[in-house]
This record gives sequence, structure tokens and C-alpha cells, in this order.
Amino acid sequence: MAENVIILGGGGHALSVADVVFRLGHRIDGCVAPEASSSIQALMPWLGKDLPPSGDQAPPPLVNGIGSAGPIGVRRRLYLAAINAGYHFVTLVDPSAHVSELQTRIGNGCLVLPGSTINIGTQLGDNVLINTGVIVDHGCHIGTHSHIASGATLCGDCRVGESVHIGAGATVLQGIEIGFGAVIAAGAVVTKNVEPLTLVTGVPARKQRNIDEQELA
Repeated sequence: MAENVIILGGGGHALSVADVVFRLGHRIDGCVAPEASSSIQALMPWLGKDLPPSGDQAPPPLVNGIGSAGPIGVRRRLYLAAINAGYHFVTLVDPSAHVSELQTRIGNGCLVLPGSTINIGTQLGDNVLINTGVIVDHGCHIGTHSHIASGATLCGDCRVGESVHIGAGATVLQGIEIGFGAVIAAGAVVTKNVEPLTLVTGVPARKQRNIDEQELA
């Protein structure tokens, strides 16, 4: 059923999300962000930096249009703040994506963007972002708030913890476990488990530094 939604975010990722919203037949009341690009404002009203008060009516549903290029703190923080304020998020799956209907769970507020594949037995926690052209093979588990960036590949039976960023074009081999808050750099090939709050880069991926948990706050 078509809904009127508000998008959190006013940048490039919000544009990609808006495209999915329109393709699914929903309507956009506007976006909420500190500022909004001219491209965004050509598509929808900018509602300012704060969510509108709900008043006596149920608040409008939200879509998380915040991306990440490293630690996902802003995306996570805004989602949780909106939930605590009584808002809810819609889950969007682009019509061009393939999502198996067998033993698969897509959590609240997830976004699955064009050309992505989610295979049998995959579990996505709430507020997970599967970006354009991602492949998630069978039996993977992806924790709440995590972002799998464009063109990344997760081979079968991977375990990705909460609040993880996997960069564009990265590859995670079969059965790998990635801990809470880790960041996998763009193009990295992950051949062994990644500890929590760790940045790894390269082919094969190697630890570069620890991540301060405050970057996720």
C-alpha cells in the first residue's frame, strides 16, 4: 500500500533512496537534514533539520536516507533517536532486487537497493542498508544498523555484527565473522575473521587500526 514518507538525509544517498521510494509507488512529504542539496530540493521539500512534531496524530513513517563511508555512527544515532521519539521506519526493497522468500528475514527499516541479491537463509537486522548491486549469498547474518556498500560481495554463511560498514566492492569469503563496529575498506578481500572495532584494508585484508567506540555513538 502506498504511503507518504519523510526521508532522513539530504545528500547523495538520500537521492538513491528517493528513487526506490518512487519506484515502489510511495509519496515523499519531504526530507529532514541540516541542509539539503539542490538535487534533493528539486524532488521534495526540505523540512528543516528537525523532525516535525507528531501532535495528536500518528507520526508519518520514515526512510533512513543517511549513508556511511566508514563508522556508521550518524546513521545509527538518527535511527535510534527517531524510534525513541515514537516514529517508525518503512522497509524498502527495490523491484529489481532479488530477495529469496525461503528462510529469509528482512528487519524493520531495512533498505535493499537496485540490483542486489539476498539469497536463501539470510537474516538482516533492523536498519540494515544493502546498497546498489550487493550480493549476499546463502545463510548470511547481518547485524542491526550495518551498511553493505555498493558492489560488495558476502559469500555464504558470513556473520556480520552490529554497526559494521563493508565498503564498496569489498569481498568477504565464506564463513567469515566480522565483529561489532568493524569497518572493511572499499575493495578489501576479507579472508579471516575481523575483530570488533577494527579497520581492515587491502588484499588480503589486514588490520590498520582500532576504532574508538565513540565514533559509533
